Amino acid sequence: MGHEGCGAVKLLWKGKKEEGDLAFLWAHLKEEPEVKSLLAKTPVQVDDIAQANVRHVANQLKNTTGTLSEKVKQGTVTVASTAYYLHDGNVTFFKH
Repeated sequence: MGHEGCGAVKLLWKGKKEEGDLAFLWAHLKEEPEVKSLLAKTPVQVDDIAQANVRHVANQLKNTTGTLSEKVKQGTVTVASTAYYLHDGNVTFFKH
């Protein structure tokens, strides 16, 4: 689940490097293929980057080895891509 107002996403969108608490997330986020392809386009919206990140993480959870991915393949667990909007409390589900 991503969330509206994510600091790492906002900094990446603004083209600023994160040196503080979000540095780890920022470094991984900027290397995600889905995010890189978005950043190559102009203009890109901050929500587009957040959604690309959510989809990337969901795909990683579904496709890496381990218990979770096995349960997904068996159909006993579903991984959903979602975003939480702080301003109104709504949750949006995205298609993969």
